[in-house]
Amino acid sequence: HLDQGVTGLDVMAGFRQVWQRQVPCMVITADYTDEVKQRIEELGFMLLRKPVKPMALRALLNKML
Repeated sequence: HLDQGVTGLDVMAGFRQVWQRQVPCMVITADYTDEVKQRIEELGFMLLRKPVKPMALRALLNKML
């Protein structure tokens, strides 16, 4: 969560619009709400929840690459 109600999801969606291409994005969050999960999925981002387990992080990075 950033200032003035803006989230990292909003920022990345804006980058994709400006760059006019899909950019891989991993969202690491402690927010377990369905709303956040659904928005991440809609945007095509990858989700990793806190606390982050090193092997889960590695696996997701390998999947993204």
